[in-house]
Amino acid sequence: KLMVTEYHITAYRMTGALSGLIFVAAAQRVAMLVRGGQALRVLSFVLLVSCGGVLLFFGYVENYAPQYALVLWYVLLVFQMFRKRTSPVWPAVVLAACCLFHLQNVLLIPSYIVALGMGRAQRNHRGEQFGASVYKYMLIAAPVLLLIYALLQWKPVAPLETGDNPFIPFMTVGGMSYTLLSPMHIADIISEHLLLAPVTVVFLVIALWIARGSIRWVTPEMIFSLA
Repeated sequence: KLMVTEYHITAYRMTGALSGLIFVAAAQRVAMLVRGGQALRVLSFVLLVSCGGVLLFFGYVENYAPQYALVLWYVLLVFQMFRKRTSPVWPAVVLAACCLFHLQNVLLIPSYIVALGMGRAQRNHRGEQFGASVYKYMLIAAPVLLLIYALLQWKPVAPLETGDNPFIPFMTVGGMSYTLLSPMHIADIISEHLLLAPVTVVFLVIALWIARGSIRWVTPEMIFSLA
């Protein structure tokens, strides 16, 4: 039994290390596609490789590392599709692999639909119009999502004491004090970011400051990232 356990741990370490190499390679190539000069490219690379998720590559004993690396590879292939007019097939293949490794990645499917639409709009020289349409639908989707959240607050899908509801309460209900805007929850979020990715937080602020005057909100990459 001990030998099996050791083999499992070794397998997780090997999988994590291989996934980490794939992630770093993708991060380097994504950073090279960043517009705005060498300093911003270096900052982008540091941002990616210092995110808290890289902890998954150091022997984490669950199968999260491959999908984490493949998500960034999916982003890279979509960016290349925009820049080099490459086929949309490979991003779809990698996205399918992401979903097979972890079902939460089905949430990325709308981004692929947006990428396909943006690619077609680019070929027809209507990229900015398409980007404006995406922002319009985002403005429509935001209140709809807030309405769903409000309904689930009004009529929870499970008793509060079970902890099986999809969202934490917005306000204190039934004696539950750990709510969305409670000081404890906000402190937990801040502590989590400072613990897992302090370098990322610092470099993100620096990168945004450097790029503050050159951010273009209707570029294909920006539209895709927001989607």
